[in-house]
Amino acid sequence: IEEVDWSCGEIVSKLKQLGLDERTLIVFTSDNGPWIETTHGMKPDGKPLIPRNHSGTADPLRGWKMSAWDGGSRVPCLMRWPGRIPAGHVSDELLATMDLLPTFAALAGADRPDRELDGHDASAFLLGQSRSPRNDYLYYTGCLLTGVRSGPWKLVLSRPANPPGTGWWGRMIEAVPEPRLCNLDDDPGETTDVAAEHPEVVEQLVERIRQARQRLGDMDCVGSGARFFDEGRRSPLIVDRRTSGWAHLTFDDFSAQGRLAPETQRQATEAIIEQE
Repeated sequence: IEEVDWSCGEIVSKLKQLGLDERTLIVFTSDNGPWIETTHGMKPDGKPLIPRNHSGTADPLRGWKMSAWDGGSRVPCLMRWPGRIPAGHVSDELLATMDLLPTFAALAGADRPDRELDGHDASAFLLGQSRSPRNDYLYYTGCLLTGVRSGPWKLVLSRPANPPGTGWWGRMIEAVPEPRLCNLDDDPGETTDVAAEHPEVVEQLVERIRQARQRLGDMDCVGSGARFFDEGRRSPLIVDRRTSGWAHLTFDDFSAQGRLAPETQRQATEAIIEQE
């Protein structure tokens, strides 16, 4: 924290020295929540990994980096732009880091690329002229769609422990036996399932999940809007370029965790492609 604080101070000091301080938008945020794995898989007798004083906590939020709970993706965000962003303004509306690109482009007067962007232009929101353009947020863990938030409501889908679609970090993802609905305004720690009391909200969010699976895809399907940069079939599987065959993805000395058997996954993917 001390290093980050010093580094940010150096940047701001240089902007002031160059006379750019009043003309520069500064955004201070994080890409994800903290990694808390002090032992391998957080097992009491597991191999030691990160010392406790070197890892963090997302309290009062539930979860951690790479989890689908809010502690994995909900992070603080500070913005400073003298004379443009109202000083002292606080907002609890939704915004995502993928919204920064189109927002910066709009503020700079840049031309939009001739392709669909994943983010929204939030320039009017930052300037206090409108509400956030983002009305929902999809929770993906690797290739696996695990939930959706709209307003205060968050629906978490059922999943097994160490689920398919994740890499080595799957060992940190616990099972969710049944879909869960939480009101994050009342319950930011996602402790209480209120799905039975709000079936109409569940129905609305399930429809949004359906749209996301169709458009963006999921572990068992390729979305119609998924963009691939390589030639060949569209698939959520990893292609081993050395053999041109289907393979698991590996990370450093870890083998991939929580994936379907290669043959089963390949057959499922081929069936999806044939349906398309």
